[in-house]
Amino acid sequence: MRGAAYFEKALDFFQQGALAQAKQTCRLGLAQAPANFEGWRLLALIYQRGGQSEAALTALHQALRLAPEAAVLYCDLGHFRAESKAPDLARSAYRKALVCDPDYWLAWLGLGQLEAEWGTVQAAWGAWWEVLQREPFQYEALLGILEILRRQKNWQAAEQIVQKALSASCFSKAQRARLLTQQGVLWQDQGLFQAALGAFAQARVLLPELADACFGQGSVFQEQGERELARAAYLECLKLQPLHAEAQLNLGLLDLSESKWESGFQRLGWRKFTQGYRGEILQPTWQGESLRGKTLLVQGELGQGDMLLFARFLRPALHLAKKVYFRGSETLLPLLETMPGLETVSLEAPLPVYDKACLLLDLPALLGLRPLDCPPPYLQVEPLNRAPLEVPFRARVGFCWHGQLPERQPLPTAQRMAARKQIPLAAFIPVFQALPELAFFSLQWPEEPELALYPGLFSLAGSFENWLDTARAMAALDLVISADTAIAHLAGALGKPVFLLLPEPAYWLWPERGSDFDWYPRLRIFRQSLAGDWSDPMAELSMALREGFGF
Repeated sequence: MRGAAYFEKALDFFQQGALAQAKQTCRLGLAQAPANFEGWRLLALIYQRGGQSEAALTALHQALRLAPEAAVLYCDLGHFRAESKAPDLARSAYRKALVCDPDYWLAWLGLGQLEAEWGTVQAAWGAWWEVLQREPFQYEALLGILEILRRQKNWQAAEQIVQKALSASCFSKAQRARLLTQQGVLWQDQGLFQAALGAFAQARVLLPELADACFGQGSVFQEQGERELARAAYLECLKLQPLHAEAQLNLGLLDLSESKWESGFQRLGWRKFTQGYRGEILQPTWQGESLRGKTLLVQGELGQGDMLLFARFLRPALHLAKKVYFRGSETLLPLLETMPGLETVSLEAPLPVYDKACLLLDLPALLGLRPLDCPPPYLQVEPLNRAPLEVPFRARVGFCWHGQLPERQPLPTAQRMAARKQIPLAAFIPVFQALPELAFFSLQWPEEPELALYPGLFSLAGSFENWLDTARAMAALDLVISADTAIAHLAGALGKPVFLLLPEPAYWLWPERGSDFDWYPRLRIFRQSLAGDWSDPMAELSMALREGFGF
């Protein structure tokens, strides 16, 4: 048998997934035709598919020695380097391919995917645009461009691309289903929920096994506050694709809101595998084994409120290890340094010497604990010796009416949730003015100029530099009233009474109904009965304040 025949047979084996036969047959071909660069390329692909990356690189370099001007080989090298998480080497390989052949669109495609993961949006856009100049309906490049337009909120341009693609006849049924799914995502981003659900439903008609369409339905239901419908959609998604990280995570969040602790904390670990996760995972990771005589480094992540909520689990970790470090933002560290035995390190400082590392939100699953196994107060500070103690009122009440501004959130869904959480300061004023026997202190940080419009209110935030300053001021108060912000979590962590005002629908963390919250026994929830209308919770708040805080 000639070398070419061996290579053809080896390719058949390779496409069938029979890697051992493919490798053996390809080697027989190379014994007949050792100067055939395509044979060496095929062997490299076989090795790479089998996870033998070093052998794959050796075979590919042999192919390059035989055909140093072959763009396809440099493109393969780019793929190999990208898979091994070497973006600079991958970028160099793709660019060498384009020097050999500027119109080799597969190299442009690989470069776009690389830049999307490791580089800049502009670089990814440029590479994908080059693909579409050569292949106007190249599917992966279209999806890449659509995702960029989505993040830029350029809905009109994105919709034009989707409509043009859906009207083309070159796409398979499966590809059309995925385009419809992307259209559903675009509509959800714009708050067009019924249109989004319609697009996801059409996608499922075309491709019933498309897990992403099920996930899209669940995401819309969850944002609308339809938690049971969301759960059903996520479970359907996981039947089709058990390793769908986003569905696992969102199902875990629903579990936690229903106090299903074991499954909730386990599924919370899937956040590390979601597409948008940007946390830093340090090695070697702690998997729950003995820490006797060891040093554990706990890495902070997500928002300030999440870290304050989960800080309770640092205390039991301190009893398991010789030393525990917490690594996080400068504004949080002085507060956590009040926890006896805990050492801290800022994100900007060099890493300390440690044996094992883990993420803060992984602690409850690793420790096998529930929230009230570590009840508040798990943070304790000395009260601030200033205005709250000197004003001769019966009770001193701190308040906060908004958290992070919506425009600082990366995606539209998060922006809408942030906007729902905001409460107009003016909505509080009738409640406060009707209770002159109480002193109200703003904890809004940084200070808000709007507060000056209401001379009967005090501000404590002028001297705040970090969360310890906020905590010390809060410790001198009798009650904290807050929108859904990190201020509410800080009050809960300190064991202070908290009145929390929640929008409808609420963030995943909070229970769907009732006024209690299992994480903070002294927190009471006041809910909107109608989305966007704060009149009912304000009326309930006023009554609770008159009744002596209602606890």
